[in-house]
Amino acid sequence: MTRGLSRRRSLLTLGAVCAAPMIVRSNGHAQTRLPDQALRILVGFAAETNDVAANARKKLASKGADLIVANDVTQKGAGFDVETNIVSIFTRDGREISLPQLPKFDVANRVFDEVLQLRQLSRSDSTVPRQR
Repeated sequence: MTRGLSRRRSLLTLGAVCAAPMIVRSNGHAQTRLPDQALRILVGFAAETNDVAANARKKLASKGADLIVANDVTQKGAGFDVETNIVSIFTRDGREISLPQLPKFDVANRVFDEVLQLRQLSRSDSTVPRQR
């Protein structure tokens, strides 16, 4: 598979599990099931200019998200008009995963890895209700 095709598939798949801010705001606390009965994984994104970790943790709780991917858009090599990003992934179980400056494709794959890990855990714990 070519890198371009792989990238498109990764981003499309990641897009399928990520929600726009308005959707996160309205559905964050709902526990819904997909047709295969797996719990859905809610990923939010936070482009911050200060207090990145504190703001990300607040959004994680207020949105009821499983993950928040946060970045300081004032950092060189991060943000919207560059090919790289520097992010931290905050999880509902309290982990903070800081990634170095990476191509955005690699950041997307790391986020997707976390989503897959959470999905696998939710399948193994499907009999235990999730706490939000």
